[in-house]
Amino acid sequence: METKIKEYRLYESYLSKVVEYSAEFTSIQDMINRYLALIFAKKHLAQVQEDSLKDLENARNDMVKLTSEKHLEIVGLNNQISNLQSRYETANIKSLECEQLVVRIKNRAVYMMNEIDEVKSSIWNIYEHMSLSKGHPVMIPKRDVEAQMLYVKRTLAELCKINQILIRKQSKAPTKLKSESKTKT
Repeated sequence: METKIKEYRLYESYLSKVVEYSAEFTSIQDMINRYLALIFAKKHLAQVQEDSLKDLENARNDMVKLTSEKHLEIVGLNNQISNLQSRYETANIKSLECEQLVVRIKNRAVYMMNEIDEVKSSIWNIYEHMSLSKGHPVMIPKRDVEAQMLYVKRTLAELCKINQILIRKQSKAPTKLKSESKTKT
């Protein structure tokens, strides 16, 4: 044990000289206390650094996770935008087709209205001509096409009857003529 004490005396004398030359320490115990305080501070700083590194690693992992989630969300939104763009273009094409169809229908309606007006005008002209030919005054208003058509129908029926009567008379008349000419000879 004495050898150990001799061995440690060397350190004690060294520490005494450090206290002598240093204005900061008043005793060896102050120096040891200072050393212990520095060791404690080092351990504390190491623990703080380790905790900070763990927090930083957790934050990095969270950021990677969040970046991954947001990337997937962005990809999903891009797909949705693409689908909506496609639907918009399809709707736009259908809209143009419908507009073209409406234009064709309107043009067809105008054409048909023109034809109807022409038919009405023709019926009016026929009615007016038949009425004047029969010596009747033009009594039916121009806008009453149905009454004009009934008048034309009746007139055509009368003319048809007259025509049949004339055909019958003509077919009987040559027979009479032939029989009269045979009797004279």
